[in-house]
Parts: sequence; C-alpha cells; structure tokens
Amino acid sequence: MTKGRKQAAVWQGFAQGGLLALGTYFLGLLVLAFLVVKGLLPESGSFIGIAVWCVISALLGGLLTVWRTSIRGGGLLTGAIFAGVLAVTALCCWNETAWLGQGGVLLLCAVGGGLLSSLFRPGKRRRR
Repeated sequence: MTKGRKQAAVWQGFAQGGLLALGTYFLGLLVLAFLVVKGLLPESGSFIGIAVWCVISALLGGLLTVWRTSIRGGGLLTGAIFAGVLAVTALCCWNETAWLGQGGVLLLCAVGGGLLSSLFRPGKRRRR
C-alpha cells in the first residue's frame, strides 16, 4: 500500500477547479452587490470590481486545477470553461449582450485569470 492520498482522475480536478471558480465568482457578486446597496462602492465602480473579481475567481479555480492535475495548461482550460459558462448564462438570460463592450471584457478577464494560473507550476515533490 502506498502512503499519501490517492491520485484523482483528471476530470475531477477540472470539475473542482471550475466549481471553485463559479462559486467564488457568485459569492463575490453577492458581496459587491451588498457594497453597492450600502453605498460603500459607487455604481460607476461596480463593473471594475466585477472584472477584478472575475480574474480572481478564474485564478483560484485554475490554481486548484493545476494543483490537482499537475497539468500546467489546465488553468487556461479552466478559465476558458469559466468564460464559456459566463457566455452561456448571458445568452440564456439576456436577449442582447454587448460582446464588444463589458461582456467581452468579462470573458477576457476570465481567460486572463486562467492564463495567469497556468504560469504557476506545482512544485515537484522530493522523496526522502
């Protein structure tokens, strides 16, 4: 028997990273909405906060994917999946989406966060 944890399947690492990205994004949107309602964040600055939180969410999900699967490109793929989920949500909920405006910026932020997480490589473990 080997010591340590069992190696999870690759798809499980991608699923965990994607769910973490979506969960932190929606939690961040709730916090940003609360800050706007309380007047601590002006409405004009809310989109910047959403874009920054989109990058952070994709970064966290991508880092978890890279850590779980040890695939460096996994972070970028997680960011692309996250951007795809945002795009599908926009298509289902709204009739007109400004893809060249704020909608496109959010998609680029999601992919950028995934790309940023792909730059981090999991450390190689040394045997003692």
